[in-house]
Amino acid sequence: MEHASERLHTLHLSFRTVPPGVDRLCRLLPLLAEQGVTEVVVDWEESFPWSIDCRMLGPGAFNEQEIMGICAVAERAAVQLIPRLTRHGLPLALNRVAGFAHLARIADDRAQLEAYAAAALRMAERVIDDLLEVLGGVPRIELGGVTTPQDDELERAYRQHYLAPLEAVLRSRGIGIRLQPALQAIAEPIECTIARALSPELKSDSALGRAVMPAAEAVARLDRFVEQAWATLRAAAAALHAAARHAGNRAEFVADGSLQGELSRLTPDCESLRAELAGILGPLMEPEVLGGYLARHLAPIEELAATTAVRVRALR
Repeated sequence: MEHASERLHTLHLSFRTVPPGVDRLCRLLPLLAEQGVTEVVVDWEESFPWSIDCRMLGPGAFNEQEIMGICAVAERAAVQLIPRLTRHGLPLALNRVAGFAHLARIADDRAQLEAYAAAALRMAERVIDDLLEVLGGVPRIELGGVTTPQDDELERAYRQHYLAPLEAVLRSRGIGIRLQPALQAIAEPIECTIARALSPELKSDSALGRAVMPAAEAVARLDRFVEQAWATLRAAAAALHAAARHAGNRAEFVADGSLQGELSRLTPDCESLRAELAGILGPLMEPEVLGGYLARHLAPIEELAATTAVRVRALR
């Protein structure tokens, strides 16, 4: 258990696109504390109640009172919530507003840096002000990185005109800074992240494991289904292309019922899996969050399966 506690001392959770429900998060924080977690680094992203522009808020976003309640639960559990801001203080939630998206390009383009470094710095300060207004005092903010510019001169200019002034702003407010590398944005329920951090023993023999593993296993089933479904659709597309080019291939495809059977099962399998996951994940997040999460995974498969079925019928 000591080894597990050391390994779980700090946990990074992203609320991007799939934020947990308030009650769910408040239940998990004490369970994390039981396993030795003392810090949770949080990518709030579009789940945070940004006052900058309401369009930055996504489905399932928390309001200020809910976040204050989450902070109170974390404090009672002796878990410190550390905010993490992607792109050196310019969160991805800014991309939801067309007029802000250009600010993220200052690290990649010298002309953009010269034109918008000051505006980007002001925006980062507004982001930090919003965080502090709701979260209260924080010991530090973690700044997720950007893709390293290939141009050394651009990298030096970026640090001089944007990153160094931002670090100075944070230090002037008594806030510690930890620079982190850019991370791949993963949109998944937080149960999956927690499950990956657990040892095999904790997955089965702890309250935390019992709380998160059903959801993590359900998401794993979804991932396996999606992978297999796309493999089936790719195979069908290749077979249809071959059938369109040669009559012999067409006859062979029509006679082969195995691939057509897999295609015909995709839509009902999507429906049954959606119902199964709704039963498991539904209590863990807001309905609109769950609906969007499942739609992003299953709707493209259902649409292409329907289109492919029409093409198959046309061959018969």
